[in-house]
Amino acid sequence: MTPDLIEFGKLMRKKRLLTGDTLELVAHSLLGNQNRKSYMSKVERGKLSLSPLSIRKFADYCDAPSELVERLMGVAPESDPPPNQNEADADQLYDATDDLRQKLELSESLAIALAIEFADANPEDLQGALRELQRAFEVAAQKPRPSNTDKAVNDVLAEVAALNNEGEVAAGWERLQSALSDSRARMEQEAAAHMRLIDGAVDQAVLARDADGTARLLVEKVQQEVPDRGAWVEALREVFKEWRERGLTQGLRFDMLVAIALSEQSMAFAQNAE
Repeated sequence: MTPDLIEFGKLMRKKRLLTGDTLELVAHSLLGNQNRKSYMSKVERGKLSLSPLSIRKFADYCDAPSELVERLMGVAPESDPPPNQNEADADQLYDATDDLRQKLELSESLAIALAIEFADANPEDLQGALRELQRAFEVAAQKPRPSNTDKAVNDVLAEVAALNNEGEVAAGWERLQSALSDSRARMEQEAAAHMRLIDGAVDQAVLARDADGTARLLVEKVQQEVPDRGAWVEALREVFKEWRERGLTQGLRFDMLVAIALSEQSMAFAQNAE
């Protein structure tokens, strides 16, 4: 798969969608075999190296620029890859699920791309592949609910939906993994910033002599720092001991008041845990 093959495939898909043709019609028109839908899907996704004869034939169909055609011709193999069992199985799976695809309003490109993947993953069990493909259709038909709170997330999900609609499932998966990685990085940065605010607020609550407010902030800090909810009570006990010990040894009444408030919070957590 090269950038030129990907560009050529996109031109093929664009022309097909503009004319309203199905993969079956294009396969019949260009290959003389309407059953080679999976082959045409691979061409549209830039996954096949094409022979000079196919390049010229397909270029005429999609009006590909001469510069692109020349580059493809320069690296073209002598002949196209022969039909294989994976393509035949994928076409069979697609035909068996076409009624479901139409009912769920899934694109032809997505359906045949999934059929290719499931046929390849289950070469010895076509019935098993069919069941898994039907399940995949149900998953693909689930539309993510838009949110009014995060336009960036809506944009990513819309981008992935568009890629899926074109049969580019792997590209959609990569886009979501990238978005999740970015989101995790932002969450870590926001968590660190939030902890700095908590620390500053604890200090300010001490200056304002708000024992209950200090205790609430210390509880929140434990909740942020200790991911295991079951360990919160023990962590609060340690914070309680720290403030109580300082209050006793240094004669600090305020620290004792904070320790008392923390003790009440610890008891509340212990009761909830039970």
